[in-house]
Amino acid sequence: MAKQLSAWDQHKLDQEQRMFDREAERAQAEHERREYEASMRRRIAIQPYSAPLLEKWRDIRDNLWKRFD
Repeated sequence: MAKQLSAWDQHKLDQEQRMFDREAERAQAEHERREYEASMRRRIAIQPYSAPLLEKWRDIRDNLWKRFD
């Protein structure tokens, strides 16, 4: 048979659960922010190498479009 909790004990348990849920959400948001920042750092690190290729691809595309006009 389960022991009945007093209203005060139930209130305290609910309060602790809400605090735990908020802390878990805060930790998840921090983790997602760190992942996002890491992905942005990787993109920025790759950008100097890929920028000349994008420029060359843009020139080729423009030349092709000029030939079709």
